[in-house]
Amino acid sequence: GLSTGGCMTVLAKHGAEPLCVCIVRREHDPHVELPAGSALHLARREVDDLVLYALSKSPPAAALEQFVVPVQ
Repeated sequence: GLSTGGCMTVLAKHGAEPLCVCIVRREHDPHVELPAGSALHLARREVDDLVLYALSKSPPAAALEQFVVPVQ
């Protein structure tokens, strides 16, 4: 398989819909895009020096708003 490139993957639910969230440092962002006509939806969000991608059967952008970087 392919290297994860330092990526962390989280399996979660947004409502009843399962989704996969991949988190990677901005400098390792692969700028993922889905092929035209894909039945899946992909959302991207930057949080500080991290980039989050969410993949789901329904538009997952709202799920990414739940991810924050803790204040130290």
